[in-house]
Amino acid sequence: MYRVIDVAGLFRELKNHNFGGQNMKLKLTVRDSFLPQNAGDYIVHFIDGKPSLKKKAAFDAAIEIDIAEFSPMLMRCVDFKSLYDYGLAEISEEKYLDAVQRLFLAERKPVCWTQF
Repeated sequence: MYRVIDVAGLFRELKNHNFGGQNMKLKLTVRDSFLPQNAGDYIVHFIDGKPSLKKKAAFDAAIEIDIAEFSPMLMRCVDFKSLYDYGLAEISEEKYLDAVQRLFLAERKPVCWTQF
């Protein structure tokens, strides 16, 4: 299992990762009852897929999601549209549903090479 324990730090570390080549400004509201310091609002501007975390800025759309769903979505284990369809994620502007979907898609799922 995967669990993001520092949402802001994650986007800082992935500043050179391409999130689907998307250009959008996203407000991400994360709920995290286990690590309250991880919960909160994060505004991420994606330019050609590269994320940049902003303190206070305008955004195109906002999504709200629990860390339990955000972590596997980020690892490409589940897609945003499925979480939205099951009521596990919310979006402020439905017209951005496809763009958010493309942000968190990948051709390959994570692979674990650890022997048990």
